[in-house]
Amino acid sequence: MRWELALRDGQDPIDLGYQQYFGFGVDAGMACFVDADASERMKDVWLTLDGLVDPRHRTIDSGAMVAWSSGWGDGAYPTWIGYDSAGHVTCFVADMLLFPTDNDED
Repeated sequence: MRWELALRDGQDPIDLGYQQYFGFGVDAGMACFVDADASERMKDVWLTLDGLVDPRHRTIDSGAMVAWSSGWGDGAYPTWIGYDSAGHVTCFVADMLLFPTDNDED
């Protein structure tokens, strides 16, 4: 298995400095992954998720959307894509930055 930072068109890891990353934006302390084929119909669902206190995550429409509380709140969080030995995508992992980096220590 290999891991790569999830990137949008035009993003290149070579442009990043030490401990920098491209990430997805979180607003209102909620994050989600949405299947691209379901994204249009999930827009209305997203608006009805009134905070995810208990449980801290929800799977919607048989996995077309997975939403969760981001924990640290608003900000940007990197996502990693896992590939199998044949090069097929097997999973996505959002790094919610739960462990401090060197920059977070005073």
